[in-house]
Amino acid sequence: MVRKRIIRWLAGVILLALVVCTVVSNSVYQASLPRVRTRVVEQEVGDLLDGYGIWETFAWIPKECVFPGNSEDTVCLYRIWQRAGQFTSMEYYAEAQEVPVLDEREDAVLVEGLYLSYYETLVCETSLPLSNGQTVIWLNPEG
Repeated sequence: MVRKRIIRWLAGVILLALVVCTVVSNSVYQASLPRVRTRVVEQEVGDLLDGYGIWETFAWIPKECVFPGNSEDTVCLYRIWQRAGQFTSMEYYAEAQEVPVLDEREDAVLVEGLYLSYYETLVCETSLPLSNGQTVIWLNPEG
């Protein structure tokens, strides 16, 4: 009888320790994720391309949404997507898209629209450096 009681108490203590470790692990995981703010960017429609029957599309991307690319004539844009999460059912992650720069002005860079959707949610501010596929905490998911 005493032996069963000791085993129950020991199992309860181990269960409690595992719950505490899980909570601490989740807290450390959440604290290590970059926090990002986003901005919605809209494409513009230009002229009809001769011989192709399609419209030229381009987008002026604000400089705050532009990150350095691998070469001088490219920039890196980060989009926000959803996937199944580690601790939650869904989580947000950043997807890198390297695009060539067509033109540049003081507050924005011009890129071709074929690299982007018509409305694109791009990262404009981050608390930590981003990498492709990295899980993030999205601070303003409504836009």
